[in-house]
This record gives sequence, C-alpha cells and structure tokens, in this order.
Amino acid sequence: MTSQNTVLYTPFAGGRTVRDIVEHSPALVSEAWCRRILQHILQSLEQQYASHAPHRIITPDTVAVLESGEALLLPSPDGLASDEADGAQDIHALALVIHYAISAEFPPEGPLGPRLYDHYSDALTRTVDRCLGPNLRLRPKNIPELRAMLGMDD
Repeated sequence: MTSQNTVLYTPFAGGRTVRDIVEHSPALVSEAWCRRILQHILQSLEQQYASHAPHRIITPDTVAVLESGEALLLPSPDGLASDEADGAQDIHALALVIHYAISAEFPPEGPLGPRLYDHYSDALTRTVDRCLGPNLRLRPKNIPELRAMLGMDD
C-alpha cells in the first residue's frame, strides 16, 4: 500500500539534483522549471507537516528533479532527517535553492532584483528576494503566503 508521502521517500533514480543541473545543464533552468520545483516541494512539505514527518534539510544537493519533471526532496542516506525546521525556515531554504538555480551563486552574492534576469518575472525574483531578505517581517511565514506572493493558485 502506498501513501501520499511515498514520493518523498522514493529512492533517487532517473533524476538529478538542482546543483548538478545548474552546474552541467544550465539551459534547462527557466522560470517554469523553478516554479515546478516550488510547486512540488511546497506540496511535499505540506504533506510532511500534516503527518508531522521530519524531512531532510533543503539545499541544491537535496532537491532533485526527475526525468518526468517532478521535483522531490531526497531521502537522507542514513535515515536521519531534520525535524527542527519549521515553515519559515523551509521557505527560506527553498528560496536559497531557487536563487541558486537562477544565479548559480551559493550562498547568494546579493538580491536577484537589481540584476538583469530577463527571462524571470518580477513576481518570482521579488518573492525570492523577500524570502531571503534581512527583514523577517517581510518574509512569508507559511506556504499559503508564499504561494500568494508568487501568484500560484495551488
């Protein structure tokens, strides 16, 4: 029997990490690609929060994109996972991954907004910048707030 969380713990096969794609196939990275990652990982996080399941720390090395285009958070090789993260921390970490995908900088050298990223919407770059900005009050506090900032219906 499978559960809604099965995809979260599926062994990594037929896909590549975000870091590998950015370093070796940067032409694959686009706004649509970044938004698919956001959509899939946010859905996974919501499922994990609902079941109180711990998950691995979110980094360019732990987010993978399968050949189907589906993004997932890779399982921990030692079976251990972080159960200390909360929604705000996960949103910040996911924004770091998207910033890296767009800029190839980890850690970020600065906000995306002032730079010329012609193929990315202001909604995406501004939202990533807000998620990473120093003013905690401007950061989204939860997944629905982040989706609203991105203009995602769900």
